[in-house]
Amino acid sequence: MTRPADRVGPLWILALTLGVVAVFASWFGPLQILLPVQTDRIGGPDGREALLGLVVGTGAAVALVANPLWGLVSDRCRARLGTRMPVVYAGTAIGVAGQLLLLTSDSGPATVAGWVLVQLGFNGPFAVLAALMADRVPEQQRGVVGSLFGVGQIVGVISGVAVA
Repeated sequence: MTRPADRVGPLWILALTLGVVAVFASWFGPLQILLPVQTDRIGGPDGREALLGLVVGTGAAVALVANPLWGLVSDRCRARLGTRMPVVYAGTAIGVAGQLLLLTSDSGPATVAGWVLVQLGFNGPFAVLAALMADRVPEQQRGVVGSLFGVGQIVGVISGVAVA
């Protein structure tokens, strides 16, 4: 494995941080606000907790497998668009499709399918963002960039919940 030698610039760091914000907003807005409301509407007072547990648990299981698989795909991808960008594009498209399905779902199975697509899709860009730190960030900058990666997660959660 080669080590990155050139320092990354502030615009690159900003782009990475904003990417993390976008992924976490896409996950936590629906998770914290929209899914509980939707499962309450679909499941009613007697079934909302079970439906929410099924939706979130299934999505978590998919995320557990999807993230390392997307990482594997992005490590081996050799496309004209670059080594990792096809994973970002494909994952984002799948995640957005899942969000659109969630938007229109009026049944438990459709809600589960929508959340599974959200988890499956947005784990692609997240795997790439994490890998970019090892790919591009030299050791002397990893503390600052890693900190901003974490800040992006927090800002993403807060902004996703605020938008939802």
